[in-house]
Amino acid sequence: MRAALVLMCGLAFSACAQAAPPGGEASRSMPPLSASDTIELCLTAADNRGQGEACILEYASNCISLAGDLPTAAIRETCYGEEREAWMARQAASLASLVDAMSVERRGLLTQSQDAWSAAVQRDCDFVASFYPHEPVAQAQGAQCLAERSAHRALQLQAWDEAYTR
Repeated sequence: MRAALVLMCGLAFSACAQAAPPGGEASRSMPPLSASDTIELCLTAADNRGQGEACILEYASNCISLAGDLPTAAIRETCYGEEREAWMARQAASLASLVDAMSVERRGLLTQSQDAWSAAVQRDCDFVASFYPHEPVAQAQGAQCLAERSAHRALQLQAWDEAYTR
């Protein structure tokens, strides 16, 4: 069942990404799925089985695959960056919900936790990127690291939001 859903999402992403730009002959075709849309689709399906982790890098993987057999480091970096932005938006939504439901003291602790997480992740991903001597590849690897870590944090914050505010 999961394999079929992943295949359908992949095919939908592929078909949408190949749609003509607005105003062209195929202007009635469906617009490309954004990173946020892809993640939302995947998480909705995964929620039924509690497997949100399976959605990490799904958008970026599809985005990179659509670039062809030899995607450049710049394309990879862009795909990872788009996915990271979507996960960061999910983080922000969960943080806002948590902050609204907490005492001032707990808000401070959550803010400190998020700040520490952000600094640590940036350093970790800079370290990962340092293993690649070619700068474009290093940047792409750093972007992949940031996307993955941002997704994990978003899922953690979402779990906290569901546990502590409902």
